[in-house]
Amino acid sequence: MLWTYQRMFTGHTPAAVADTVDDARPRELLFLVPLLVAIVVMGGVPGLALDAIDPGPVPRRSVARPPGRSPR
Repeated sequence: MLWTYQRMFTGHTPAAVADTVDDARPRELLFLVPLLVAIVVMGGVPGLALDAIDPGPVPRRSVARPPGRSPR
């Protein structure tokens, strides 16, 4: 199993293939760079997104009261 992994992922790349394959084209970088920036920012300051998606605690009375009934 290890031999198969080594041959597939870490083996020698033929020169004919290496000359025609780019690492990342500009179109791919256009999407990759903002994604990487977002990952780094979210890792460093997760509160930016967590505050936006977490509405906080909701009072129980507003949730438990049936519609149309007035409070006592």
